Amino acid sequence: MDYLWIAVPIVLVLVLIAVLALLKSRKEEQPVGDDVDEAIALVPVASEVQAAEAPQEDEVFVSIALLPAATAIDQARLSEISDSTVLARISQVIPAAAETAARTVANNALKNIEVYKAIIPGGATLAGSKNMEGAVRGLYHGAAGIKGHADFVRIDVSKTTALASGVANVMNVASLVVGQYYMSEINGRLEALNESVNSLGDFNEAEFKSRILSLIAHVGEISQFSAEIMEDETECTIKRHSLEHLRRDATELLGQVNIAMSGIMQKGASPKYKEYESAVRKLAVQLGYQNALIVVFEEIVELTYLLGRGSISANRSRLLLTKYLEHSVEARTRLGEWHNSQVERLQIDLEQERRSKVGLEGFFAAALTAFPSGVDGKFRYKQLEQSLVHEIGMQANPALERRGDLKEVYDEDVEIIIKDGKLFYLHESPASDVKCA
Repeated sequence: MDYLWIAVPIVLVLVLIAVLALLKSRKEEQPVGDDVDEAIALVPVASEVQAAEAPQEDEVFVSIALLPAATAIDQARLSEISDSTVLARISQVIPAAAETAARTVANNALKNIEVYKAIIPGGATLAGSKNMEGAVRGLYHGAAGIKGHADFVRIDVSKTTALASGVANVMNVASLVVGQYYMSEINGRLEALNESVNSLGDFNEAEFKSRILSLIAHVGEISQFSAEIMEDETECTIKRHSLEHLRRDATELLGQVNIAMSGIMQKGASPKYKEYESAVRKLAVQLGYQNALIVVFEEIVELTYLLGRGSISANRSRLLLTKYLEHSVEARTRLGEWHNSQVERLQIDLEQERRSKVGLEGFFAAALTAFPSGVDGKFRYKQLEQSLVHEIGMQANPALERRGDLKEVYDEDVEIIIKDGKLFYLHESPASDVKCA
């Protein structure tokens, strides 16, 4: 028994020493300087900042990052989040972002401009966040390697909004930010497309052109971003059903265009030059319609995906479009072969922008240039209009310009830049994603 009284104090002292050592090691892990030269230094900007712990079902961890002063941001990648409802949702679900925006206004008044980045994890990350290693804490680097750990801001959504699930709330905000940007992009492209179709002048095609313009107008109406619609599953479903009907219209019209192109080529299997020139003009109108319908078809596919908010994969959304693109490429290939045949048969020199005189006119031209003292050999040719040569060259090329593959934008992290008291969506590089099929 005497040994027990001696052993207990010794054990307590050892436990106390171990606890003090553990606390000291944790304290040494905290950041101790500002000389961050790699990646982004994550900084706490909300009143509630937690150390590493497992996220709960009603919690999502969103990082708020102070960008180094030397960070260069491509202004073309910034799209201001201007919709009042979207801004309100961000403030409700991620109050730290609103607090940071307010701080940047104050700092600007002091000529101390700071830029922050808020990163909302993508859908796939959110779905499995509570099981991911390192979901709470991040590392940042200094000159000597890892400098320390930085805490992520914990967003306990159940305390800031009456909506049901923290994960669902943040995903909803992410989908609103993404939806506002991409739907506004679609709307802008449709407006340009409307002008392009209007410029196609052919009185005989007035009814057909009217149907295409009507299709563009209806798709454009759905592309008008509305946070209320994006947040309402019933409204989204109604809009998707409308897009299904418009997609059927687009496939029907595109099929008619491809058939019309084949008809023009069959009618002019061996045309005279004037007939060939007329056919080229008619085909130019049909190709304009084909290009317009492919564009509006692609916009329908993207809108269907956006309104599905990730419930429909990008690949599934594109199945029917891919099929009709293949049909259109086949039509363009046949058109290219037809042009090559006519250019050779009618002795057209596209590089010199001229054609050989044929028939009686060609006979006399050849006779006049046959003798040493005859007229210039150029007399044997007729110059072609540059616009016609350009059109033939375009039509003879079977490549079909189309947009790149639809990206799974809902699975990607949503990055928001907080600058000058405003919030901006940092989207991908605006470099052209058009490619040929």
